[in-house]
Amino acid sequence: METSMPPAATKRLLHTKTYRLHFDDDLEYKKDPKYAILSHRWLDKEITFAKIEQACLDANGLESPVSLKVKGACAKAQQDNIQWLWIDSICINKDNSAEDQKAIASMFRWYRQASVCYTYLSDVLVPATKASYDDGPGPFWRTEEPEKDSEWFERGWCLQELLAPNHMEFYDRNWTYMGTRAELVEAIAAITRIKPEYLTGEEDFRKASIAAKMSWMAGRKTSVPEDIAYSMLGIFGITSMATGFMDGMKAFFRLQKEIINTSVIADETIFAWKTPASGLPHTSDPRGDWAADEWGMLAPSPDCFRDCGDIIRDGEARPRLLGGYTVEREGLRFPFPYTDFVSRREQAMQLSLMVLPWLNIIGFSAWKQALSKRKEFALTLNCVRKDANGKWRPVQVIHRME
Repeated sequence: METSMPPAATKRLLHTKTYRLHFDDDLEYKKDPKYAILSHRWLDKEITFAKIEQACLDANGLESPVSLKVKGACAKAQQDNIQWLWIDSICINKDNSAEDQKAIASMFRWYRQASVCYTYLSDVLVPATKASYDDGPGPFWRTEEPEKDSEWFERGWCLQELLAPNHMEFYDRNWTYMGTRAELVEAIAAITRIKPEYLTGEEDFRKASIAAKMSWMAGRKTSVPEDIAYSMLGIFGITSMATGFMDGMKAFFRLQKEIINTSVIADETIFAWKTPASGLPHTSDPRGDWAADEWGMLAPSPDCFRDCGDIIRDGEARPRLLGGYTVEREGLRFPFPYTDFVSRREQAMQLSLMVLPWLNIIGFSAWKQALSKRKEFALTLNCVRKDANGKWRPVQVIHRME
């Protein structure tokens, strides 16, 4: 089995009958390039690229949970007249760092281009009668433990796997069909906090605000901290960010900088996050002099956006000075407008003092001295959210003066 990727190939695929891996530049694949793709949770003793030849998937006998998953996906693809299957655990040689990084950058596109995505919930078992979840949205994702949701909905990588495919089908542990993403949309929207229209494709999810997309990742987990950022690259259309670093939460800062640098439309919802109830992760605090409720402009974690799903960009945006905010080597440059420093009362006072020049000089000096003593000020962002009465209100963030 070849361990390196040929120059003309982009990915490997598993043949659903022979269980052998082929590159997508093979003539056999090019005859019928349709492929299915699997979305799943890794299990103990997972079949990987290094173990596929010893897995003996074509042998009969007692099935392990892993072989049941892989062989079930292959059987389902054959039923759909698809002879190729892509599974991340098998089709990526993770010992080859260059291949692994390329796969991370391409994964969203591969899920989007697949003919169908089979979502396998290994911890869910559909009852003999579907009455338990036909009566309303929700219970189809429950595991056998009371009130416990399938781990698939808690994992970071599964978010892009939910959003990318054009057609997605859900199956339980025994490959019992549960429904398509469109058929189960109310239940999926309830647990993921994603608008049903984004899940059905009626609206392009990429039009959602940055804060809204970040809110979908809140609460999800990955095996290593940097994968939280890497698993969101496709969601934000980021293709140039390096993924070979094991830099923990710093990867999420790098992601936010890439989003700012590559965004066509200035979306200030990226600054509209709030401190989560659990507090800020000051174990990795880049500044030792910040108080417990303080941080920089960029969020330390997607969890800070949990309650930001309803924030949208303001159609009547406030003009920004000097071209708006930019990422520079020293950090984030954000020219603040004069009106964010000075209250309306102070502005009115300054206008009244202008009629008498000598009073204006005294008044301006007094105002400047008072301003220098202010410890914080509110920055009004170009985004809005509904208040308790359903009215759209500008979002403000509080900043400390140094």
